[in-house]
Amino acid sequence: MASIQIHASWSGKTLQAFAKVLQERMKWMNETARDSIAACAIQVLRSIRSVTKVAKLSSIKVEVKCDNTLYPSVTSHSAKKTVCIRTKGSNQRYYGEERLARCDGDIDFKTWKVYRFLDKLSSKQTTYLIIAPSQSAAKSKAKSIVRRRQIRYAGLAKRALSVLMMKTVTKSVSDNVPARVTEKAKELTSHREVIAKSSDGSGGKYALILDDDLLYALKAIKGGRQQVDVQMKKAMNKIVSTINMKLKKNGGAFGPQKLEVPFPEVRQRR
Repeated sequence: MASIQIHASWSGKTLQAFAKVLQERMKWMNETARDSIAACAIQVLRSIRSVTKVAKLSSIKVEVKCDNTLYPSVTSHSAKKTVCIRTKGSNQRYYGEERLARCDGDIDFKTWKVYRFLDKLSSKQTTYLIIAPSQSAAKSKAKSIVRRRQIRYAGLAKRALSVLMMKTVTKSVSDNVPARVTEKAKELTSHREVIAKSSDGSGGKYALILDDDLLYALKAIKGGRQQVDVQMKKAMNKIVSTINMKLKKNGGAFGPQKLEVPFPEVRQRR
């Protein structure tokens, strides 16, 4: 038995059809489970990638909140004073997992405050502590943080799909994106092959598990979650078309003349 797992939203009907198409490919293309799964995975990823957008620099909405338990200060244990954050009441230096950011200009330690900002669209939902003279200034700084990441990792969702394709077939796939985006995509994607032998030691199951750590990836797909299912169906139609080309070449000597596409209602891209 062979299977493929890609973390996405597919309907039960789509998954049943995919299992059938996978078996048909193994049968008529004379491929191993591993080769058929890899080929099918590539087609699915390619189909989803075709409708994945490269983010444009659009309007950014952020939310910042003043943290009244903290205040900006400077270190006191070294000759070179550096900006830090302390806890009100104890006056102890605050050591948190949040990232520290500050607005430009000389800090007025009497009036400037600490604001919290959660970057919800970052891969790990990073929280920032922003030292700013006002809430509007903190918002402006938060927007610059998001904008900088947008520029730095524009096309990351699309590239992650390409990296998964590369990890599946170990071939180069180009998207014309910066090298740093590729490196980030490699960190956020995983490719795992699972082979489980049956109890008698023969045959066994083969599965290919592809995953990514991009919380915003579905937002990058035109049409959202529903489009994932549509692209899955298009991929299966394409796989069946490939099988039919092989059957046509054989002239029906080793099987049927033609297989019916599982989802004729889904239009293929010309």
